[in-house]
Amino acid sequence: MSGTGTTEDASTSKSISKSKVTLDDQNTQNGSDTQENNFLTPELVQVHKKLSPRMKRHYDRFESNQERIAFLNAIMLEREQGVIFYNLQEKYGELFEIYLGSDRKIWLGNASLVEKIHNPSTKTKFPIRTISEGLDEMGVTTKGIAFNNDLVVWKFNRRIISSTIMVPSFLRQFVNESEKVFQEFENYLINLTKENNNYVLNFPDWSTRFFADAISLASIGKPAYMMATQYNRLVPKYLRSLNSKSGLYQFEEFLDRLRLWLKSIHFFYFVPRFVRHYIPPMNFLYKNPEKKAKVYAEIDNIFKGDKTRPVTYDDIEKLVYVEAAAKESSRLMPIVPSVFKRAINDVMIGGLNWKSGQEFFVHQHYIHHNKSHWPNPKEFIPERFLGDTNKIEKNSFIPFGGGIRQCPGRHLGMIGIKTFIALLFRKYDVSLEDPKAPLKKVYTLANECHELKLYIRPRKD
Repeated sequence: MSGTGTTEDASTSKSISKSKVTLDDQNTQNGSDTQENNFLTPELVQVHKKLSPRMKRHYDRFESNQERIAFLNAIMLEREQGVIFYNLQEKYGELFEIYLGSDRKIWLGNASLVEKIHNPSTKTKFPIRTISEGLDEMGVTTKGIAFNNDLVVWKFNRRIISSTIMVPSFLRQFVNESEKVFQEFENYLINLTKENNNYVLNFPDWSTRFFADAISLASIGKPAYMMATQYNRLVPKYLRSLNSKSGLYQFEEFLDRLRLWLKSIHFFYFVPRFVRHYIPPMNFLYKNPEKKAKVYAEIDNIFKGDKTRPVTYDDIEKLVYVEAAAKESSRLMPIVPSVFKRAINDVMIGGLNWKSGQEFFVHQHYIHHNKSHWPNPKEFIPERFLGDTNKIEKNSFIPFGGGIRQCPGRHLGMIGIKTFIALLFRKYDVSLEDPKAPLKKVYTLANECHELKLYIRPRKD
């Protein structure tokens, strides 16, 4: 395979890395249209074998090998893109190029390469994420803050968010409301475990709804009833929540639509035109008894064994080891695996000159596992974030992104995680149903854990 770019000009034709990877045509090897699919690479053969009957019928309707290869590539990208991009970065280096259709993208896997992209100055050469026909079709490039390319509107929206969810008064209110929501969760848990002491709770189903209910109460003073909806799905009609009322399922429908929106953005962005929930995975903590014991010890030290007194914002601020465990979980599986940024001026990155309009992917998942930044990068070591954190290399820990587009909800996210862990661990023993089971997640615009089954039992005094 060939590459492009030189230390003088990245538009000329020498190698950036050892490869140019093209997702929609990398597999167009010589072969014939046979039932054996002998024109497919071994990777795509495996994808083909896993197709459902309905998807196989779609596949069989294509008339050419090129169309079939593009179809299977799109499916592989949807299912296994986290592994694909990580392996590509491992194979071709910390800076490599990839083609999505005819669009050239540059992937960056080292903290030193993203310094200009994460420049917090308003004069940054990377004030927007991307220019995408697909995202334009979705109507997200002129609204909100995530993909808004209208910088005047974006700054106005960002200012509103910064003056609400980022201020200490809101964070204190959020902690207070979280305790009320947790009491509701406990009532549901008690009912679910009445007849089965070994009841297994799928943690993501409840944690996502817990945060939605808490944020709703803190921001608009009204419950979202999302935990009530989840409870009602699990029990017979006569046991359903008193919150069963008209409109109860509207927030649940909103959550489903939000998940679809995230997947749609990924599809529209990654798949060329011709083809066209969150807390960190604390399973890392549950799988490490020694680290989990330290979390329990810190919580017990702060609350002195009192399992009923109100939790305060000051209590949450004291949870240093809990925060370190949350950060280490976010390092191992960042909320957003990669972010894309577009240069609006010519820029030099990695010793190469890039033209205005070039798009870069900051591969946060790879940077978080890069051995040049993190000793023993695959191990869960919360102690990395204790003591002198100045030893952590700049831009090597970026779970919320960086620069002027850094996630404005990062403080709320961390407070939310610490609050939930404090409320849960001070009263309950938490353990995995199957400590050996792999984490079931989906890699889209955000990493989303779909299944994490836990035993939650009252702690013994």
